[in-house]
Amino acid sequence: MPRISRPFVERFWSQVDKTGPCWLWMGPCSPRGYGKTWFYDSDLPRSKRSQRAHRVAWVLTYGSIPENLLVCHHCDNPSCVNPDHLFCGTQKENRVDAKQKGRTATGMNNGVHTRPDRVRRGEHHCNSKLTETDIHAIRSSFTVKHGSAAALSRKYRVSHPTIAAILQRRTWKHI
Repeated sequence: MPRISRPFVERFWSQVDKTGPCWLWMGPCSPRGYGKTWFYDSDLPRSKRSQRAHRVAWVLTYGSIPENLLVCHHCDNPSCVNPDHLFCGTQKENRVDAKQKGRTATGMNNGVHTRPDRVRRGEHHCNSKLTETDIHAIRSSFTVKHGSAAALSRKYRVSHPTIAAILQRRTWKHI
């Protein structure tokens, strides 16, 4: 178990609201709501960075985290650091737990359906090599007699299957 200074332990728990069943981290949080704190521990991977507060709470209470395991929440509250609400499990166990509790975004709950404004499409996607103008040109210039998908793939420097997917409207459906 790592040697942890008493002042750090006091500082850590002083940033926790213990008034309810979930002990809420009141310090800095990630965009997903997980508490963050600076903590150096040789048992935590990449521990020279900030660590998630619930992982630090686990280490302070139970000792090191077993290798290849996550610290998961029974309560599904990412800012909770109550050691009684935490358990160690594999990534698969965590996903199964999330699915059983209905927390996975599948089907019509997927972000593509619930927040289409947040989905980057077309030339706004980070991997896009083509623009909307290119797509219009590809679709209008392709004919069986005059243009081949191979010629278009050479012209636009993309693969033949990419051109085929554009022509069959499997990709760039929004145009």
